[in-house]
Amino acid sequence: MKKHILTLIFAALFCVSNAYATKEFEDLAEIEGVDYIYISKAMLKNVSEVSILDGFDLGHITSSLSSLEILECDLCDTQKDLNKIRKTITKFASNMELLTKTKEEGTTVYIYSRSDKGNMTDLLIVEDEETEVYVIYIKGDIDEKAIKELSIF
Repeated sequence: MKKHILTLIFAALFCVSNAYATKEFEDLAEIEGVDYIYISKAMLKNVSEVSILDGFDLGHITSSLSSLEILECDLCDTQKDLNKIRKTITKFASNMELLTKTKEEGTTVYIYSRSDKGNMTDLLIVEDEETEVYVIYIKGDIDEKAIKELSIF
């Protein structure tokens, strides 16, 4: 996963404020082995290419997004830490609609969304492996047609 977010890490180095970051994700970043990245709307407007997963380039829709958050736990020390992360994410996603759930070779991918008046406003992508968890949370005016064209759907 690290190789997939190098572009975002570079962008995050220039991001100085995370006042609108999701509190739950920020709190999880306190766990040893968890990496967290927040990218604001202002920063997203300046990024033309955002490749966060194989075939998942957000570059063409970043100007309409409010924020992008990435949580990565691939070096967590204990199963207790992983379970805390899973529990927090499950609670966070509880008021979202599950769009799809895919299981393949020990990896489960969940994609959730939230809509307001028919417009998608939040997209949560969770990749859960036995010893690793990755979360991508996209907030803003999300073009459902553009999202559906991505290879992950």
